[in-house]
Amino acid sequence: MTNRDIGEVLEEIASLMEFQGAEFFRVRAYRRAADAIAHAPFQIDADTPPGKLTDLDGVGGSIADAVLQIAETGTCDQREELMEDFPEGLLDVLKVPGVGPKRAALFFREAGVHDLTTLRQAAEDGRLAELEGMGEKSQQNVLKGLETLEGLSDRMLMGQAWERADPLVEDLGGAGKVHVAGSLRRGRETIGDLDLLTTTENSEATEKLKDHELVEEVRLSGETKTTVIVRGGIQVDLRIIDPRSIGAGLLYFTGSKEHNVRLREIAQSKGWKLSEYGLFEEGADEPFAGETEEEIYDALGLKWIPPELREDSGEIKAAKESSLPQLIEREDVRGDTHCHSTWSDGRESIEDMALSAEDLGLEYIVMTDHSKALGVTGGLNEERLLEQGEEIDELNESLDGIRVLKGVEVDVLSDGSLDISEEVLEGLDWVNASLHSGLSQTREKVTDRTVKAALSPHVDVISHPLGRLLGQRESMEIDFEAVLDACEEGHTALEINCSSDRLDLPDHYARQAADRGIPIVIGTDAHASAHRENLRYGVATARRAWLTKDQVLNCLSAGDLLEWAQGE
Repeated sequence: MTNRDIGEVLEEIASLMEFQGAEFFRVRAYRRAADAIAHAPFQIDADTPPGKLTDLDGVGGSIADAVLQIAETGTCDQREELMEDFPEGLLDVLKVPGVGPKRAALFFREAGVHDLTTLRQAAEDGRLAELEGMGEKSQQNVLKGLETLEGLSDRMLMGQAWERADPLVEDLGGAGKVHVAGSLRRGRETIGDLDLLTTTENSEATEKLKDHELVEEVRLSGETKTTVIVRGGIQVDLRIIDPRSIGAGLLYFTGSKEHNVRLREIAQSKGWKLSEYGLFEEGADEPFAGETEEEIYDALGLKWIPPELREDSGEIKAAKESSLPQLIEREDVRGDTHCHSTWSDGRESIEDMALSAEDLGLEYIVMTDHSKALGVTGGLNEERLLEQGEEIDELNESLDGIRVLKGVEVDVLSDGSLDISEEVLEGLDWVNASLHSGLSQTREKVTDRTVKAALSPHVDVISHPLGRLLGQRESMEIDFEAVLDACEEGHTALEINCSSDRLDLPDHYARQAADRGIPIVIGTDAHASAHRENLRYGVATARRAWLTKDQVLNCLSAGDLLEWAQGE
């Protein structure tokens, strides 16, 4: 099982405990441990030393024992004991956006809800609206959440996909021998299945795949295609392609469908045929191009188009005119403008967060712990924020190669005001402003709050501006044009949040903002060192938005970033 798989089982245990009415601190302990396990800096298996697990923040001896059992069997004694009191389908109810453990328990006890089918029935016949704390609007939100879940039920987050793809690529032959194609290569935020390609020179990859520890079922095994199901119910297709056609195959199976149609139209206009086997002259049996993608694009009179742009959204025209942008690369990012420490809800000290960033080649981080309104995170008031600043000053004196900037993720309150005094905000290097509550307010209300924050002279960036959680919570209903107007006027940037369940801003909104000259930042929202690896997801989203490094503020040096923040 992947670390995320193990963490999900611990999350289930926490939810089952909450169903039973367990003490808050016990539930919180399991949720904290679930996050620590999911983002552990090493792969966990049944042979992992228990002491290595208990070294992780929030993982005690009993939870470590459960983790090892889960790694070996997929479950543990505690989960099985808890499930004796609840139907298995009730855990599916928790996946519905807007339905937490308390509501799921209420629905179970008072409306006979025990799976997604009975949840829909109870919502459609009006029984949910009659329950305490519900009402017609809440009932409609449940139906809306069911629709959202059904739309994503056969898809996984980009992060989940890479967690499967990375070990498969490595174990089947390594990068360069095994290629990731499909929507994952294009950087889509959700993925249907995994497409892997290799050549006949690496045909042993087929047997390696069928025997891989992640594989639960082999559905098809042939000379040129093997289909398996890996843990999590994810389908993986491995295709074996002639080396002379690997470029054509990679182009074809990367997509998108619309992009490929446009390429075939260009080929047809020249009297040629383009397929997954290569580019052919009329009547020819052998392709004259196909070993690389570049030679196919060149033959068609196009510059090579990065996979993230292959959505038939203007990239063909730009390639013809040699006007494709030089897209941002991971190595262009010099700092992280959004991370948390143990001062609020992070799991590591400021020093550990800084050193891990340095290990990844970053030059600076901005420490942006939560403000006091987000009480569940242990958010900072003005006094504690100033104390944290003193620690950062002392730390910077001892650090060499990485710099920590003073910041905060300040909550935007219900009236649009900020949760930290102007005097304290004025003394910080950087301010992220975020809406964490009231996300279901009217379009006018959430727009007004966001606009006020963007116009504040103390706010540098609006973080995760739509407030969405993929598969869990829809975006706020917001007037994005009004937000862009406010960002222009207020000298305020917008964030692409790298968490794979956020990726907020989405690519089309980020492109819209950048086209108006509004700077973007790519923030990891890291709560532990391992989260900073999510930077790849934010960069993929930025590339899909056609962004260059000149449009992303944290590609600047720390000094230049601070000059921008000061309006210089």
